[in-house]
Amino acid sequence: MNFYDLFRARLKAYVSGQLLRIMKLTIIIIIACLMQVNASSFAQRISISQKNASIAFLFKEIRKQTGYSVLWQSEKIDDTRTIDVDFKNTALEAALVQILEGQNLTFTIKKNTIV
Repeated sequence: MNFYDLFRARLKAYVSGQLLRIMKLTIIIIIACLMQVNASSFAQRISISQKNASIAFLFKEIRKQTGYSVLWQSEKIDDTRTIDVDFKNTALEAALVQILEGQNLTFTIKKNTIV
């Protein structure tokens, strides 16, 4: 066995090992990207169909379906007002905008709380 054959064998082992590392890294990056896309598709969505629903009832339903707590000042929200809603797989933000329409109120979502 001469020096050239020994060098060639080591080079082949090095290149195949490096190629294997590159393939593993590529697979990890692809899986991480897929998990990120999957997580963003699970945005909070709600489905409620109710006539003459009070805002308090709607907030309770939001909590049941999403796990988000809703904090509000009762003196700022008209509890006697009822609305008809028909949300089918609607984004949480869009539903809140429709629920609070005409109340001259805004909301913010922080972690698992709607204020």
